[in-house]
Amino acid sequence: MASLKNKDKKPKIVIIYHLLFLSLGLLFFYLYSLIDITCMLRYLTGIPCPTCGATRAMFSFFKFDFIEYWYFHPMALPLVIAFLAVFHINQYPKLRKIVYVYLGIVLILTIVLYVYRLLNGLIP
Repeated sequence: MASLKNKDKKPKIVIIYHLLFLSLGLLFFYLYSLIDITCMLRYLTGIPCPTCGATRAMFSFFKFDFIEYWYFHPMALPLVIAFLAVFHINQYPKLRKIVYVYLGIVLILTIVLYVYRLLNGLIP
């Protein structure tokens, strides 16, 4: 019986964890929108990072402005999905191999896009 009680509590904890994670993400987006810094790494070092523009792209995505999303960073949504997949990889062990393949593809595409944008001066 004790094992059944623990299994019942696990989904509740996972739901609370997801709500907390979502709340912190929304708080981050709100606070980030209040300050006028486009990229923290670029602000501190002067060098744009491979994800430069991803936050602004996600703001545009949530406003349904897909042209602006594409302009800021076309890999923003796949990067967010990759981040969430890594965060939750232990909860879905059967999908681990698929997640690793997805992460590899997203990493390669992001680096190729970064080099292309850097060489052509396309990083906003």
